[in-house]
Amino acid sequence: MSNTDTLLSYLVPKLTNQVENAATDGLGFILEKSESAMDAFNVLLQQGGYAGNPIARLETQASYDDGSRPDMTGYDEDDVKRLLVEAKFWAALSDGQASGYLEQFDEPGPAMLLFIAPEARIATLWAEINRQINDDGQRILETPVVSNAMRSAAVAGEEKRLMLVSWRGLFARLAASKDNDDVEGDIYQLQGLADGQDAEAFLPVHGQDVSPEIGRRILGYNALAYDVVERGKTEKWLVTKGLRVTPQIYGYGRFFRFSGVERDFWIGINCEKWAADDDTPLWLWAVDETPKTLETIAKVLSVQVYDQWIPIHLRKRMEFHAVLDDIAGQLKTIGGIIGARIPHD
Repeated sequence: MSNTDTLLSYLVPKLTNQVENAATDGLGFILEKSESAMDAFNVLLQQGGYAGNPIARLETQASYDDGSRPDMTGYDEDDVKRLLVEAKFWAALSDGQASGYLEQFDEPGPAMLLFIAPEARIATLWAEINRQINDDGQRILETPVVSNAMRSAAVAGEEKRLMLVSWRGLFARLAASKDNDDVEGDIYQLQGLADGQDAEAFLPVHGQDVSPEIGRRILGYNALAYDVVERGKTEKWLVTKGLRVTPQIYGYGRFFRFSGVERDFWIGINCEKWAADDDTPLWLWAVDETPKTLETIAKVLSVQVYDQWIPIHLRKRMEFHAVLDDIAGQLKTIGGIIGARIPHD
């Protein structure tokens, strides 16, 4: 279940920068509306180690005397506060937030502090939660990791529990709950909002992300874009007179024209299209081509064209010159479709 094109994913970020609050309010709406979804939510809390009475009532954005405002507060059937929820996308924890929320459980007995975050953030956010608790002089007893989408722990000597679950994992539980027909569309919309936030996020940096191999690879992709245009110029099926190498915010690239065609094209690295649409860094921008021509190109190359962007797929497990030959072949095919003068090999 993933869709970044839902109405909520489009509309909410345009209307407010408090997207986390909007997502929390949406979650509260679903849980209050659907008994089945609330039952599934309580089962999830139990799997995280919560041993108290089921949560029966929720309120969002309640303020406390110390100025804190958990995203959601849950009460059991006796109206005792048993749950605090902090919903995150990519905002940082404030100083002492985790330990401070634990202190807000003012009744004895079981309680759960639940964090919700993107799955890609689970490991790093869990480490920060642990650090805050330890810095406050408390000790947590972590349970073994059973899923990339969930962590849980007990506070030593108390009945309080900590839990971290991914948005995707939470929505999957709610969607799978029985008799959820009345909220199925709502869950789908809210998942779209969460997926949209994840798609635009700066993910935590891991060691492999900054290795020299990444730098070499990017330089290699740039070289492919540069060299294929140089080859086309040498072989006289591309021209660049009056056009420039033109890096864009999404990556390095070059403008050119096919021989005999008075329209500009751009080839280069487009990280935005690579991240969102197709598994290739190299893209051809055919800004002035007609839909019919683009449809023909897509059919002949067996690719999907995104607006005016044509993915240029790279041959796998091949050396540079072979990959370059294949890219040149793809461009020649495209040039032939639009009527360029392509010399015979």
